[in-house]
Amino acid sequence: MIGKTTILTGIVLAALLPVEAQQIRPGGEERQAATRQAGGEEAREWAELQGPALGYWIRGRHVRLILGVPGAAHLSEEVQGPKGLSRVLAAPGHGWVLALGKREARAWRPETGETWALAGVEGLPDLTAISSTGREAAFYWEEGGRLFVFGGLPEAPRVLHTAADLMWPRDLRELALAPGGEMLAGVAEDGLYLLTAEAEAAPVALHPAAGLRGVSFSRAGDRLAYVDVEAGALMVASRERDSFVVRPAVGAGDGLKAPERAGFDSFGAVWAAEPGFLWRVDPATGFAERFEAAGGQLEMLRLAGALLVSSPDEMAAQVALVHDGRTELSWVPAPAAPVELAEAVGEVRQ
Repeated sequence: MIGKTTILTGIVLAALLPVEAQQIRPGGEERQAATRQAGGEEAREWAELQGPALGYWIRGRHVRLILGVPGAAHLSEEVQGPKGLSRVLAAPGHGWVLALGKREARAWRPETGETWALAGVEGLPDLTAISSTGREAAFYWEEGGRLFVFGGLPEAPRVLHTAADLMWPRDLRELALAPGGEMLAGVAEDGLYLLTAEAEAAPVALHPAAGLRGVSFSRAGDRLAYVDVEAGALMVASRERDSFVVRPAVGAGDGLKAPERAGFDSFGAVWAAEPGFLWRVDPATGFAERFEAAGGQLEMLRLAGALLVSSPDEMAAQVALVHDGRTELSWVPAPAAPVELAEAVGEVRQ
């Protein structure tokens, strides 16, 4: 089992060498004009010299490239972002980054320095979601029930939908956007809802329950994955005709104890993370596998089928890169005194 060790000089990358997986048959039911940023050309040339980028390593407002290949990857120096950054979010597939500020939002490609403005997004939204294909993004402000949905991301952003006075639940904590930008899903205190940009459309309660989290759409948009913390289960909602049917993928009866995150890989398999383990489930057959690995946030990388599993709350920690069910631990050197760590120490002293 991979221990959860905090390291100040590096992080751990897991990728591509065999580990034994425990095969489990689950119980339960069946189963955006571009502007060149200062230093952009240098950033691109430097990245090309260093090798291909697998994706982005983000801590707060700080972005580094994950360079190399699985088993021989390393972090770049911090990449300077657009001015006025408040939040940074990597798009699924890690092809670009959403840069949010108090006055504007931009789609940003860190390795080239290119940015594309998302006109109309003013002020930090309460909730943001990027579709599983990385082509659409949604911005929601609870006050006034305002919603902007963009398509054509990142290079040619255009507004797909705008709305106000939406009758969405007042306590939404998470938002997910389906490919195409027509459908959304939101997690509230009392459950999971299907949502649209139509002001007159009422939310559809999909799973009324407390303790739901980590909702995401598959790349095809025909499935939703999330975890039910209280029930200790990985849940999958599958589209069947004009509705979604909710079923448990794996649960306590299969050995899943404390699921924290859920997500899909580019091949459609659904994953769950819990401390010490990753679970992979084929939603069509219900076939499940369990791997010993660090738990954390699940993000699709550029390599087909690969996932980055990391904790955004730790400055230097274990990171798992999983591909085709094979895993390896390798060191990825980081600066001895990374700016992310210095910033965190400063916050503690205050």
